[in-house]
Amino acid sequence: MKNPDTHRSAYRRIQKTGGSTYIVSLPKKWVEGRLSKGDAVRISEHGDTLTVSAQTQKPRETERIPVEEPHAQLRRVIAAYLNGANKFFVQAPKTRRHAIKELIKEKVAGLEAVEETEDGILFQNLLTHTEVSFHATLKRLHFLNQSMLETLAEAPTRKKTVDVESLEREADRFYILAFRQLHHTPQTDPRVHECGPYFVIVLKSLEKIADHAYLFSKHLTPAQHKSFQKPLLHALETYNQAMDALFKQDADLAEKTIQRAAQEKTGLDKNDFLTYNLQRILDYSTDIAEMTIDMAAARAI
Repeated sequence: MKNPDTHRSAYRRIQKTGGSTYIVSLPKKWVEGRLSKGDAVRISEHGDTLTVSAQTQKPRETERIPVEEPHAQLRRVIAAYLNGANKFFVQAPKTRRHAIKELIKEKVAGLEAVEETEDGILFQNLLTHTEVSFHATLKRLHFLNQSMLETLAEAPTRKKTVDVESLEREADRFYILAFRQLHHTPQTDPRVHECGPYFVIVLKSLEKIADHAYLFSKHLTPAQHKSFQKPLLHALETYNQAMDALFKQDADLAEKTIQRAAQEKTGLDKNDFLTYNLQRILDYSTDIAEMTIDMAAARAI
């Protein structure tokens, strides 16, 4: 059995055929037992590095989800989805199928009902990490959180509370998608592989920021808005700065974000539920900034 931690390299000459096609051969010992004629390999570009990767895991069989209460079935679907499953047969009587479809549509990005039988529904994942990258999903999560905080900073209305709730549900879907991508992207993106543990904390922080923004929206009244508008804008600016530092991998900016968040928290002296949620948003922005500093340190070693 091959050691998955083995690292080898070889020099090969590039050949040119036709007017625009370049060919490079692979060492025979590397291919035997791993690839066969006609197999597809993925070639990825990361700066000056080209990576050739093979699918080392066999495609998973269809996951069968037994008859249970719909939310229990949803939890089973999400668990299998996070572990790489792409097909799910959910056993369900016809009276429950609409509820199951709505739950899965709301919580899991890319899953569509493609077939129904007497016993249940077949769902298939139509979204692959080659179509939407982990970094694109991360940016989408950031945009959703940013939109929630911007909406809260505006004058509150019933419609805007509903808007925040809708954005929070969408953030949940992208959070689950991002975790799946984080587990399955390393083979094709070394940068994600290097910083996987740090991205786990970043994703959890983004999810928690969305949760606290939603909770804030549920308890904010029009009469309270004026006194909270400025702290909300400050929390939004601190969060944006944390994400800017993350995307730029700027440890100095991340350090400034941590100091800024600490200063903003000192100004939140009220002891109430709304203030608590703002403090938590600042805390999780700090966590994101700390992960940026840790990533920079890990890459420097």
